Parts: sequence; structure tokens; C-alpha cells
Amino acid sequence: MTTVVQVSNPKGYRGLYRFHKYWGKKPFEPIAFIIESLTDQDEVVLDPFVGSGIAAREAARIGRRFIGIDLNPIAVQLSKFLVSPPTVDVVREGLEEIKKQVREDIEASYTRIDENMVAMDYLWDTKVDRRLVATHYLWDNGTLREIWRAKRGSKRKVYEPTNHDISQFKKYENYQPRHIRLPKFFDNSRINTSTDLHLNDLFTGRALRNIDLLIEAIRALPLSVQPVFELCLTASIGQMSNMVFAITGRGKTEGKEPEKIEVGSWVIGYWRPELHFEINVWSRFCIRTKRLIKALEKSPFSLPSHQLTDDPIQVLHDNARVAIVHADAFATLNQFDTNCIDLILTDPPHGDRVPYLELSEMWNAILCNNVDFEQEIVVSNAADRRKGLNQYSTDMNKFLNIAADLLKKGGFLVILFNAGKSEDWQYLHSFTHQESSKSSLEYLGHFPVPYSARSVVQDSRQGSLKDDFAMVFRKPGADDTTSDRVRNLQSLDGWSNTFPTGKGE
Repeated sequence: MTTVVQVSNPKGYRGLYRFHKYWGKKPFEPIAFIIESLTDQDEVVLDPFVGSGIAAREAARIGRRFIGIDLNPIAVQLSKFLVSPPTVDVVREGLEEIKKQVREDIEASYTRIDENMVAMDYLWDTKVDRRLVATHYLWDNGTLREIWRAKRGSKRKVYEPTNHDISQFKKYENYQPRHIRLPKFFDNSRINTSTDLHLNDLFTGRALRNIDLLIEAIRALPLSVQPVFELCLTASIGQMSNMVFAITGRGKTEGKEPEKIEVGSWVIGYWRPELHFEINVWSRFCIRTKRLIKALEKSPFSLPSHQLTDDPIQVLHDNARVAIVHADAFATLNQFDTNCIDLILTDPPHGDRVPYLELSEMWNAILCNNVDFEQEIVVSNAADRRKGLNQYSTDMNKFLNIAADLLKKGGFLVILFNAGKSEDWQYLHSFTHQESSKSSLEYLGHFPVPYSARSVVQDSRQGSLKDDFAMVFRKPGADDTTSDRVRNLQSLDGWSNTFPTGKGE
């Protein structure tokens, strides 16, 4: 049982929850606590915006049936993976097979010539001398500044670029990927995209060529294994891009001399800093896959594959435990009978805070996933998408009314939400204070859900959002047997019967 302390002080993401980035990911502790508190064994939990899949895994892990829906293909693939991950042996064997197929070819593209060694010409039959394989290239406004060979536990070696290094780069400069679809970007300055943004702006030609090789090797694996390694690739793809910034000023604020340049990370959006790293594609893929192996060793739960379906009706009829559905939420929810769900727990789009499909487009392009931007519920800063506040509020009101119809009497709706703009709260405020009707829910109160990721992803500026609010609604029933369930939530720090004012309290 998750404790009250764990809910109020969630730890940073770890294990399988740390394996893959996803936008707006929430800590698992409050998710688990809500499910444990408001449902019993075998009851049905629904998340129509399943996102990172944390609710899916936590519900399945503690014996609840679960239905998750998402329009984002990468969210669906990640959720299925979290519910039914592979064995450690499967991942180890798959990595070894990929290594045999492409490691030599990829690392050859990063080979230096060291005057103190006999150069190994990768164009011939000799194997790559790994003492000569670079791991990092520091680029400054289009100029190659340094080359590193960095190995964990050892001091990195830094080299001056040579003509050979430049020719290695130029060899792939105009490479056009064969296995990656053209991404669809919009004019959205908030996430630094435009309609003329291309893959070759985000990656070097060398990186794209090597990513192609990885995709070929992944597609040669058995079909059942391919999705796992596709996630390993997308989980590491940001660190293969031109968006890995160089940290140069660490120590300045404490009055210290700045330390050496350090490797940053891909954070959010599509910002391409002038001073950035190009990192060896094989090393990033291998490191991420080995991280997955370690996480699997410490994460024993895995739902049997035959209990995972893409048909939610099978879960409602108790013929499967978990359904993860790639679809528009409304189209799927309209298939359900009324009064069939025990708990709806969801983290819906928060106005314009996270344009999920736009931010995920790089992942979906890598995997050639088709994306339905038109059906996304969101407020987008891309004017050509015509995703404004009025349509967003209409869609969210529609969802809330459908949710009220789907809940059983005595069932619960818990929405995780926060936004800095008062107008983004309007649909929730209106629904909470509407006159009683057959579809209305009783508002019980809310509690804060702190963010757990202590990283540059979290905004530390004054006045920024520090947590979300879990707002709890109940569908009135013939009796009050659900009151004991609510008491667990009311014991949490920060519980209030009032409606949140937004942006922290």
C-alpha cells in the first residue's frame, strides 16, 4: 500500500518509469494511492488520456482491470510496454543480435586516425579499432571544435579535429533517411518549430544514416520483439540529435571558476543550440538498452500477454485485464454502456501547457507512425492548427459529461490538472458548479500532486507551476458506502474541500 508520505513526497522517476521520456509525466505514487483508495480488486479503472502509461501499470499491478485510450501512437506503445514488458533475456538476446548486425558499421563512421597508432581503415576487411572510436563531437555554430572519447569511470580524452574527422562528417552530410517518414511540423515558436523544419535540421547526416541502420536491424528481429527496441531507439533519439546542449557556466553563480564543458540533454521542444554535441549513435542506443535491462531486473511485474488487448469491451466483460486503445477518446467511449466504470483517473491536456502530438512528432516520424493531429484535444500555439481555447473547453466539457454517464453509482472521477491561465480552468469550474442534473457529479475536494522529476524539465522560475491538483468527484449513489474510500484521500497533506484557485495555492 502506498503511504501518505510517499504521495506528498514522491521520488524521482526510476526503474521502468525512467526508461522513456514522455511529456507531462506524473509520479507513480499518487497514481497508485488513488487507485488503491478508490477501487477494490477487479474493479475497472479508465484513463481516456493514458499518456505515459503509469496508471495502466499501477492498476494492473494491484489487481484492477484497466482501459487506457490515447490518440498518440507512441503513448499507446509505451503503455503496452509498461503493462507487459519483456524478460531480461529477450532484451539481452535482441541487443546482441543488433550488435552483430550494425555495431561495426555504425562505429566505423566515428573512427579517428591517431598518429600514435596504426590507423584501421574501416573501408576494408579489418575490424574497427575501438580505441579510435569517438563518442562526442562538440559543434560551435557549424564548426567542429572538439572530439571526445568518454568512457564511464575514466577521464575523457579530448582531441583537436583533423582533416580526417571533417571528411568523415562530410561523407554523410547530404544523407537522406530511407526508413524514417517526413515529420509534420507547424509554425509554433513556443516549441521552436516551423513548417520548413526538416530532419536534417535536427540530426547530422551521419546520425540519420546510423539511425537507419538501427531501424533495419530492429526490423530483422521477430515481430514480437521489435516494439521493445523501437522504444529503446526513441528513448535515446534525443541524445542522438543536434539538440544536446553543452553546459559551459556551471559554478559561475557560486563565484567559482567555470568547470570544463559538460554534456547536457535534449530537454523539451526543438531548440537547436549553437554550441551542442553530436553523440555516437551506437553508444546512446546501447546505454539506453542496458538501462532497460537493469530496470527489468528490478521490476518483476508483467501482465501475461494474453491478458492485454486493444478491445476495451473485453475488459468490461472480464475476458481480459487491460485494454490499451489507439483511438480518439470520444469514438471509443461512445461504445460503452452507461454505469460501467468504477474509477476514471486521468491527466488530460492542460490547455496549452503541452502540445503532446507536436512534441512527439520526432518519435512518431522515426517509427513511421501515422498521427491524427485533427482529433487532438489541446490548445496549440500553432495558429494553422486552429486549436483554440473555445474548442478545447467544448471538448473537455463533452468529456466530463460522458465520464459522468459512464461511472457507476458511487464511482469516482479524479482529474489531475493545473494551468497558469484562469481561462484554461473555465470548463472545470463550470462543470463543478453546475446545477444538479442526471449527469452531474458531486465535487468532494482536491489535493496537490507534486512533480517528482528534479531536472531541467521542471520550470524553477518564480511563479512557475510546482504541482498539479487531483480533483475528486463522486457519482451520487443510493447509499454512502464510498465515504470510507474518500477518507484516505482526505488524510493527505493539502486536502481541501474547496475548488483550487490554480497555479499553486
